Amino acid sequence: MKCLSLTLVLLCSVACSENRTPYGPDAGLRPEVLSCVPNLDGVFSRDEMPTLLSTEVDYLISQGTPVDIGNNEIDLSAEYDGEAKQAVTAEPIGTQWFASDFPADGIVVQLSRIGDTFAILRSTESAIRLLGIASALEDHTLLKYQSPIDLYRFPMREGDRWQQESAVLGTLAAVPYNGTDQYQVEVGSRVSVSLPHLRFTSARRVETSITSDSGAAGVVVTRKQVSVLSECFGEVARVVSQDNESAANFTTAAELWRFSL
Repeated sequence: MKCLSLTLVLLCSVACSENRTPYGPDAGLRPEVLSCVPNLDGVFSRDEMPTLLSTEVDYLISQGTPVDIGNNEIDLSAEYDGEAKQAVTAEPIGTQWFASDFPADGIVVQLSRIGDTFAILRSTESAIRLLGIASALEDHTLLKYQSPIDLYRFPMREGDRWQQESAVLGTLAAVPYNGTDQYQVEVGSRVSVSLPHLRFTSARRVETSITSDSGAAGVVVTRKQVSVLSECFGEVARVVSQDNESAANFTTAAELWRFSL
């Protein structure tokens, strides 16, 4: 079974002269995006990870991409075959077909490249939590975590780590599903990352390892993800491994997401 449980795209953007990026009011951002200013102290407070609703953020997304993520200078600035720019938006759960299965303050974020799967999140002062996964197609896929998964905990600093396990119940491709997911999250060192349009010199690496056990089906799938976070911008790069990857610094990304102007 495909490992469905991927970390969110956290939709955050800001004008940051201290970060030496060219992203400012002339880039066409809506005014409310410019309210967060990073202090670059390496500690992510809740205020430095704002979740902006109904605000489009562009990502370049490619698949089967060669990557080098094994050092503190990460270069993701190249052009890759088959990459596509995609606008991603976080929205209130509102009137989605699955809204009654989750809290009214739930947030819906696109999870897959083609936009047919969504993550349902909840944002609190202490954490951003994954509540479940649902398909755009009504009554096709609806998976709920019995215990919400903390994707990020605040304040977040180097060396923080946590592990959580939760039963996953619902339907997958219209078939009843009863499995278990285990998440291991570790906040790593400061890194610099070069993207096609800009460079972040004081970002933070966060590693997430996910093990999905389908239960009665007897299929266990693991997947690794390296997220590069920048204060106020949120997730500026996401590198997802192929299924059952063993190397922490894997060299082929099943999916690569890069923040784009």
